[in-house]
Amino acid sequence: MKVVISIDVEFWPFSENSVREKYRADIERDLYGVTAKGEYGVAYIAKELKGHGLRGVFFVEGLSGCAAGPGPMGGVTKMLRENGQEVGLHIHSEWLKWIEVPLVGERRGDNLKDYSRADQEVLIRRGLENLRECGAEEVKGFRAGNYGANWDTLGVLGENGIAYDSSYNIDFLGSDCGLRTEGLCMQPEERMGVWEFPISFFEDYPGHYRPAQVCACSWGEMRNALMGAEKAGWDWFVIVMHSFEMIRRRPGRGRQPRLDVIVKRRFNKLCEFLEANRERFPTAVFAEVAREEMGKSAPRGPVKSSLWRTGERHIEQLARRVWC
Repeated sequence: MKVVISIDVEFWPFSENSVREKYRADIERDLYGVTAKGEYGVAYIAKELKGHGLRGVFFVEGLSGCAAGPGPMGGVTKMLRENGQEVGLHIHSEWLKWIEVPLVGERRGDNLKDYSRADQEVLIRRGLENLRECGAEEVKGFRAGNYGANWDTLGVLGENGIAYDSSYNIDFLGSDCGLRTEGLCMQPEERMGVWEFPISFFEDYPGHYRPAQVCACSWGEMRNALMGAEKAGWDWFVIVMHSFEMIRRRPGRGRQPRLDVIVKRRFNKLCEFLEANRERFPTAVFAEVAREEMGKSAPRGPVKSSLWRTGERHIEQLARRVWC
């Protein structure tokens, strides 16, 4: 079973001084994870993956370059390529609030699905242009910010040469994510000429599903989900995390970012496990996907966790709030 480790790479203006200071503090915090104990952001993630012989897909936010210039994401893209990682496109339409030259007039929305297909075409093409200016010439994959894509989004991606999307997140269906399907989407499905790679999930208690996100699952839950999916005959398993996932961002005067030691430990254990079991769980990137291998497995239902693993996660999450 192939594993896609996907990382959303982005930064956000958290203060009124962000624009005036050219987003310096936001970039240090959200992209590079700068804390008093070291840096635990995108560079740390990429180097840890490389050190364990693993590869990931880093979805780099493309519209922020229209506000902050090409420097921040250009540096990230160069670093990712040097570490053998794949660069995909990420679009947060909220950035239109900070872009001086209007891209789609005065129209605004937090999700791509809030825009017409024509507007989505403008935003995605501009994001692609910005990434290519940063040296990311072969962009194969995409993820919408807030997972806020709809079927128009996939149509636009296909027309622009992006063959793989990973915006389906069961936790956001009915709110931000507009990629509803007739049943649960658990393995890649071809839609609008694009292969949709759903973020993997498991049933943590009866009737409730939890995405395979590093900061949202205990290591026990993640390991159980990986092994359960392999046993059930899955071909693909998609994990999600963010460039700022290992820090507590703590915005505000005098409140500095802090290392989240629990999430860092989860990520480290994931890397160690995948390295030790690389024949069973090889990591994959979209540039290496063989289309003839797609669409083979059809799971009967989601992987199920246990109540004690769910309880373990609740204890860990409480510890994060107290100590991290």
